[in-house]
Order: sequence, then structure tokens, then C-alpha cells
Amino acid sequence: MKILEVVTDPAAAAVLKAVPAVSTWDDHDFGFNDSTAESGSMDSEQRAHAAEVFRMLWPNLYDRAGADDSIENSFRWGNVHVFVPDGRFNRKAGGNAQVLGDEQARALLEKMNESDAKVKILVSATQVIPDRGRFESFVHDAPEERSSLLDGFDDGPPGLLEIDGRILILSGDIHSSELCAYGGAEGSPALIELTSSPLLVKTSADKVLVPADDDDGRRIWSVYGEGYARVSITFSPEGEPTIRVECRESTGGAAEPYADGGGSGVDWTLARAVWGPSGSLTET
Repeated sequence: MKILEVVTDPAAAAVLKAVPAVSTWDDHDFGFNDSTAESGSMDSEQRAHAAEVFRMLWPNLYDRAGADDSIENSFRWGNVHVFVPDGRFNRKAGGNAQVLGDEQARALLEKMNESDAKVKILVSATQVIPDRGRFESFVHDAPEERSSLLDGFDDGPPGLLEIDGRILILSGDIHSSELCAYGGAEGSPALIELTSSPLLVKTSADKVLVPADDDDGRRIWSVYGEGYARVSITFSPEGEPTIRVECRESTGGAAEPYADGGGSGVDWTLARAVWGPSGSLTET
């Protein structure tokens, strides 16, 4: 992989040599913060150059290979199918707000529906489930596109997903971390979202941003501070996946939920959860 030529940290280089790595990009890869695909907001030639460099450094098996195509890819691991769409290449604001774009969003739903994997993992730089109008979320940046995605996931009676199997969304970019649930029966959601975004920023009042209030009641727990998220998947002899998600502190220990952040799982003592084949979501 050519990425190894520019990685100077020996530990990081060793990991990339030993472990398969896939990735997606965000606005800073275009050259400046909050870049979009709108005319006048950025140079389309700059975006094309950024895409070319990204493909060179991360030679994944992209579903689209042209210089004018969004950078998306997917791969299968047993009964788990991972989908990595491009949340920046087609992004627009204003009256025609979009994150993925109509064509990519439609193709994503079709591919997820065609897959017979028991678990589908959707990698999104932007939060999908929370309906708080905070920055860096589908409901803030592209509410109609968010509705079409959720309708595609849950287009039937309560708790019945149009797309078979369970769906795990991995997201970030909100400067805190959290676990949210959507659909299904109480304690057995059909869709969960793990957001990992530990970068701390300060407001104009010189206060550290903390998790936003949970107005929709979908959050299980939230975490802020340095740390990282971890997802592990094990399979039963029959191939049924069990998914473990957690947020860890920078030292490696399990993080504690942010008590003032609210959420339906406020009595959970650690920021972790196990999602079993039956759909039950528990702390351990």
C-alpha cells in the first residue's frame, strides 16, 4: 500500500502492514473546513485532485473508479456486510441540501436490501439517527435525505425493517461520542448508531463542548473527552453475529457515560453494549 510510504509513525506503519484498512474522507481532504460540492464554495478541480490523491493513498476496491465519481466502497465478512458511502463528494447546502446525493443514496439502499448478510454496517461521517438540529448531522445538513434513508431502513409497521437483518451505523464529527437506537421493540432495536468523535473543542465562552441534550430519547449513553470507540464481532457456529461496541478512555479502560447527557440507558455504568443475534441490546 502506498500509504506506508508517507506514514512516519513506526507503530502506525506496522498496523497498516498487518491489518487490512479501509477509509473514507471528509471536508478537510478538499483543502478547507466545511467544503461542499456547490459551485463557488470550492474549486471542482481541487476536489478532483484531492480524490486522486485519496485513491492513491488508500487503494480500496472502490465501487466507482472515475475521477468525477464519489469515493464509495463495500466489503463482506461472513454474515456482516460493510458499506462505506461518500459523504462529501456530492454534499450541498441550501434548498437542494444533500449529503450523499440522490443517486448514491438510492444505490446504497438497493445494495443493502440485496445483501443477505445478518448485519449491515453503514459508515457515515455524519450522524443519521439523532434528530437534534445540531451541526454535523443529517437532520441539520440534509433532513429530506435523512428521511429517505430511515424510510428505506424502516418502511413498514413499527419495528419492521424494510432491509432484512440488523443495521449498525458508525459515525463521528460531533466532538463527543454516543450510542443511539432506532426502531424495533424496547430493548431490542433494529438499528443502532455508534458515534466516535473525541476531539474536544471550546465554545466562544471558553467552555468545552459537551454532548447535546437528548430530545428524541434515542440515546443510550454519551461520552466526552479523549478516547476512542471499538467494535468487535464474533460469530456463532451457525454464523450469527454478536456485536460488542464500546468507548474507551485514552488509557484503554472502559469510559464512563456522561451523566448530564441524558439518554434511555442513564443507569448503565460503562459506555459499552452487546447486541446479540436475537436483537437484545444489553450493557454486558
